[in-house]
Amino acid sequence: MEPKMKKHVVIALLIPIICLAVLELSLRIYGRCNPGFAIMPDGTYLKYRGRPNSLEFNGFRLNSRGFKDVEFNEIKPPDVFRIIAIGDSQTYGAVPYQRTYVFLLGKEIRRSVPNVEIYNLGVPSAAPIDYLSILINEGLRLHPDMVLLTLFLGDDFNRGGTRKRLHYGSAAATFLHAFIVNRIEPDGKVFGTGTYRDDTLIRNNDAYIHFLVDTQLNLFHKGNHGFRRDVESSLSIVRRMREICNARGVALVVVACPADVQLYPEARHNAIARRGGNPDEYDFYTLNGMLHEELSCMGIPFLNLLDGFKKRQRFDRRIFNQRNDPHWNLYGSMVAAEIAGSWLSELIRPGANRREH
Repeated sequence: MEPKMKKHVVIALLIPIICLAVLELSLRIYGRCNPGFAIMPDGTYLKYRGRPNSLEFNGFRLNSRGFKDVEFNEIKPPDVFRIIAIGDSQTYGAVPYQRTYVFLLGKEIRRSVPNVEIYNLGVPSAAPIDYLSILINEGLRLHPDMVLLTLFLGDDFNRGGTRKRLHYGSAAATFLHAFIVNRIEPDGKVFGTGTYRDDTLIRNNDAYIHFLVDTQLNLFHKGNHGFRRDVESSLSIVRRMREICNARGVALVVVACPADVQLYPEARHNAIARRGGNPDEYDFYTLNGMLHEELSCMGIPFLNLLDGFKKRQRFDRRIFNQRNDPHWNLYGSMVAAEIAGSWLSELIRPGANRREH
């Protein structure tokens, strides 16, 4: 190759490298100086979201964004206290719209704080890294007064709440990836259709136990050496959400949904037997205490639903979940809404009342 040509090739290679280096440095400096700036709004969750305007259980139609709710109004009336609910399929709701946890939660809160509205931004199969993206890409434009983050202890702490991507190590690569992906929206998925039946068997007993072993049991094993790392990784995402909310004067609160193996002794026993080992090798409650401690240190109000669910169990011994499935049934959605509604009403009443006057 001629020297002149070689020089042009070197320059052509150096220009994008230098540009990426400058972008990387600029993003990191700006992000350090401005905690409310979000470097990595990933759009991966879009492929899990509902198909816009598709029919759901009992004839309800998803809104134009593919969320299980009525159309969102980006213009917020001055006297309204707006909450956006972010989470996975437990937030989305595996029951008909007007019986979902989020819909019932809104009704429960309005019994004592009438000027509250709550939007459901739940996305099935989402993980904590997606919750951050949903907040950035979809939630902030709705001008919320509060973000309600619902974590599912069954799987939200697996793999540290992230999806392993090579570009996550670079601010510039993440920024460019998000810029491209967020402009290519998939069609979305169709979930529940037809008439909902609360007694439908989702999977047989053997498949259910296999599911628990694969998705929930390892998190609570005392020999899980990645436990603390995964929990800290997931909480670092929550911390990022708190920084973004704080920078905009938005409250962030967290509700923890119990895993099946925490609630149901028989399912827990069968899962441990299937995997092999001794029940003493597991600790099903340290995670809840750890979350309470860590979130309290961040100044984030935290509700542990496990305590309230266990009290209900002692009272009526009913099942909160669909048959052989981690999603709440009609009763579970109602109980979760009652417990969380009472707690949230106390938190938001002062701020919401000020908006009425």
